[in-house]
Amino acid sequence: IFSHPSDAKIQSRREVMAARMNFKLFQQAEASSPVRISGRIPADATSGDVSLTTTDGGSVTVQTSKLAAPLPAGAFVEVLGTKVGDASMDASSVVQLPTSSEVDVELWDEAVRMSQLPQLRQFFQPKL
Repeated sequence: IFSHPSDAKIQSRREVMAARMNFKLFQQAEASSPVRISGRIPADATSGDVSLTTTDGGSVTVQTSKLAAPLPAGAFVEVLGTKVGDASMDASSVVQLPTSSEVDVELWDEAVRMSQLPQLRQFFQPKL
């Protein structure tokens, strides 16, 4: 719970500014860092915490208690939130992307890795 209305705005801006990452980059991020990670939700997912299979084959437990709706089972999604452990995050929002069969996961993962290269980083960071 935010103590002041502007705190919520600051938090959401922080998450929007979070760099896209795969599981390897997620593991390198510090706890309580804003994170943005993509992957597939299992087809048999139900409400509650869900295991996200990341674009590089890792697995992140997504805590969903702050989400208004359950994660879409079987969907390819981008999850924004805060890292809470080596392989877990607290989700604050989710964007459902095209169906899993339409997403080239290897290409997506390569773009994520390229976005971290110093010589290319400027092309992937949002402008304020």
